[in-house]
Amino acid sequence: KSNDDERQNLRIAFEKTPSYMMRPTIPHALDVLCPWRPRILVMLRNPADRAFSQFCMCVKQGLLPHNTTFESFVEGEIDQLMERGFLKEGTLSLSEYEKKRDKFDLSNVMDKTLSPFAFHDVTLEEYAEIASKVIKLTEDLRGANFMLFRGFYALQLLPWVEIFGPRQQMMIIKFEDLTDNQPHVEERILRFAGIESPFIPERKRDIKRNGFRGGAEINPMTKE
Repeated sequence: KSNDDERQNLRIAFEKTPSYMMRPTIPHALDVLCPWRPRILVMLRNPADRAFSQFCMCVKQGLLPHNTTFESFVEGEIDQLMERGFLKEGTLSLSEYEKKRDKFDLSNVMDKTLSPFAFHDVTLEEYAEIASKVIKLTEDLRGANFMLFRGFYALQLLPWVEIFGPRQQMMIIKFEDLTDNQPHVEERILRFAGIESPFIPERKRDIKRNGFRGGAEINPMTKE
């Protein structure tokens, strides 16, 4: 066959499994089992919006009672993360944070003392080890589990970046960038996947930045 015929027969498959990101053993397994060097695309959403979206989905699917509030679920997960050693005692509840919110500078993400979360004073690598132990204590990473925990992206991305980052096999994009400029971000993704222009995918629907199920809205203070 000619090169043109071979190119026409090429197929590029996309597969998505969000829970892979939380399993630190998956990157090494992919590296060993996939000699064709797959390309890893990661899409990150504002952690609060991501957690609220998952909460709305769980309520709709009956995984949580319909009278459950997002705030009560957040309070429960904070307690759970302290019990499992991911957060230190002293992490503020939502009600405590609301009373003391003027003392915190949430824009200074590098200063852990200015966060309502009480973090351990360890390196990122050491914290990733703590996170992996928390994950091992939970059998099911899907459904109504780890809504807040899944938003600590740096800890989950560390093993992926270590393996796939140096080879330029990994691309990280923001959900908000996709909603703001969908055609441009789609073009970047296609180029990363090795698909040449002028291929244009069929757009089945537009993606909304604040699209939550049932038109629900997250409380601004809770999001903060």
